[in-house]
Amino acid sequence: MKNTLVVDRARWAHGEGPASRLYRSSDKTFCILGTYLHQCGVPLRLLRDKEDPLVISHPKVPYWARMAENVATLMYLNDLPRARESLRERRLAMIFHRFGVCVKFVGRPA
Repeated sequence: MKNTLVVDRARWAHGEGPASRLYRSSDKTFCILGTYLHQCGVPLRLLRDKEDPLVISHPKVPYWARMAENVATLMYLNDLPRARESLRERRLAMIFHRFGVCVKFVGRPA
């Protein structure tokens, strides 16, 4: 498990409703869960165009990311259209903090 998650806003797919993926190959963006899993060492080939981590079998996927309730909450907040960005970031960081992960958002949106 990785204790720090760095989210590059320019490569972060969010606020798009169900269109985001762990790693969306069409535009090379990640949802927040995809960013975390990739930084944990899960290969891009396993993340590519997948909706959630529940379908991924890899030892680097942490236990909490295999629990449907946790995944659903993070996906909902990540994908919620028209949410204030500062509030979205703060809420996502709070949830990751519950799992011992510090989130840092960097850069500007694309």
